[in-house]
Amino acid sequence: MAIFGKKKNEEDIQPNDEFAGEMKVILEAKAEEQEAKDIRAREREEEQEKAKAEVRLAEEHAAKAADSIINADGVDSGRFYLLVDEMPLREPENAENIVIAGNLRGKIEVGEDIYVYHGTRKYNTVKVARIINESRSSIEEAQNERVELEVTRGDFPAPSTPDAGAAKPFGRFSVLTNSAPQTVTSDRAKAVIENPQLLGMTFEYSRFAKDQEFFGIMMNALIRSSFLVPAQVSDDTANPDRKRVGFAGIKDKKNPELIVLPVFTDLKTLDRARKAGFKFSGDGNYTALTMNFARTAAVSRDQLHSGFVINPFGPVVISIPKKLIEDLIKTRLFKDTYGEAAASSVGMESLSPEKATVGPLAGNSQNVRKFVVSQPELAGEFKFIAGTIKKFGDSHPDVSRIAAFVTAPEDKPSEKAYVCVIDCPENKVDELFPVLASALKPFMRTINAVQFQLYSRGRFSENFFENHPWIYNKLER
Repeated sequence: MAIFGKKKNEEDIQPNDEFAGEMKVILEAKAEEQEAKDIRAREREEEQEKAKAEVRLAEEHAAKAADSIINADGVDSGRFYLLVDEMPLREPENAENIVIAGNLRGKIEVGEDIYVYHGTRKYNTVKVARIINESRSSIEEAQNERVELEVTRGDFPAPSTPDAGAAKPFGRFSVLTNSAPQTVTSDRAKAVIENPQLLGMTFEYSRFAKDQEFFGIMMNALIRSSFLVPAQVSDDTANPDRKRVGFAGIKDKKNPELIVLPVFTDLKTLDRARKAGFKFSGDGNYTALTMNFARTAAVSRDQLHSGFVINPFGPVVISIPKKLIEDLIKTRLFKDTYGEAAASSVGMESLSPEKATVGPLAGNSQNVRKFVVSQPELAGEFKFIAGTIKKFGDSHPDVSRIAAFVTAPEDKPSEKAYVCVIDCPENKVDELFPVLASALKPFMRTINAVQFQLYSRGRFSENFFENHPWIYNKLER
């Protein structure tokens, strides 16, 4: 009995092949599951490290960009810029003060009067009441580090309600700086252009370019900006009292087949271009014209240009393509700033008898773009265009003559545009051109762009208007 029982127990503990196989499958599945978890964990860790590296790189780029302007040629300009990227919950020492946080570019001191650029308003002024560094210490001055600033309410109106919006009249992506707003005098050539809000935001573009709120605020700042635009100014042989203006064109780095208008936010970024050898080919040097966004938008969306590029020689290069310009001029902010008619304005400074050319940068003849001029038959769409031009001339006594023809780039003949040459007083241009543009738009189907040229500013061959006759001419009556 004892022996029999022992045998039975031994049989009971013998391995079951089926059970062992099932366990093996389970264990292998668990091992695979764990391996998958480990792989996902490593991938998440790698993604996090990659994201951290991108943040560090963006931060380094932003700091370097700001430093290249603030300390140009090793000389401290005394300027500082801080883009608000956080509204801390910490209560201010003074209940009326405002606490913000951001990466400081330059040097700041307690008691300093500074400007706040925010929203669609120009600016407000406040005073630095307290500086808190990353060690949570209260300090008297800071330089090139992350800080929390407690600022006075300054000239912001006192809150009429206790809500957060009233208590904090400016917020994320506002620009704090000691750079004063640009000064525009009656002599536009002597205007001081700095664009502190736009410039401060460009420094941080690498950090927040993908943030929709940041981009929207930056575009609002862009609309309210004026620029230094290089242009070649020459004597008008037909009229010694006037000058002819030609704007530069450079290749778009992302789309080399496109030509864009170079513009600069301030003298320092323009000086970077000078040191890089920026100049027109041909005779004479360029000059920097002061142009607001509306005028810049007009020139940069003519047939010569496909948009404009901000600070093409750095420290931060930002392209504004023609499609984005078209969207911006439709905004309420643009129309409120420049008027409804400004959206229809397209600039064209000069037109040669048969071909118009945009001046390239020296040493890069590939930037030259040629345009072919043709005269359409008085039929179809152009018949209605011509009829509208005649009615317009009859209803505007300041208009003497109007000619109309079609231009297209030699390299892209499909990009056609109507060009209207109008003989009228120069001081009537801003009044007349937008009105005629609006009148022509309903009839522009196959060709959807129109440009205008003041006759007195143009330079035409003797027989040009024999080949392209005046559609409207009071002088022949």
